Amino acid sequence: MHADESSDGVIVPEKRPNKEGLPSAEAVEGRTPAQGERRRDGRRQPTIVVNGNHDIMIPTINSYNLSQRIPQAQLILYPDSGHGALFQFPELFVAHGTMFLDASA
Repeated sequence: MHADESSDGVIVPEKRPNKEGLPSAEAVEGRTPAQGERRRDGRRQPTIVVNGNHDIMIPTINSYNLSQRIPQAQLILYPDSGHGALFQFPELFVAHGTMFLDASA
């Protein structure tokens, strides 16, 4: 068995930390980026991506990039808000979520 191979023969990416000292998403999820790309490309269900425009936990640019990689995804960015945007704008979030679900039904 190879050092980076699990007992069932699945190749596991090295769990080397990134520059922030955390393991990469690929290492945590046990996949390579290429496998993730194939999964995203095959997605067809309606998708809504919601974020605040000043989120420091999940930078807003990541939400934009995610919405660009998912076919026909909708991106909603709430102004002057961070990671808790849906709690900062609860009525607006419920209205947007309802419209999204009604359109997807």
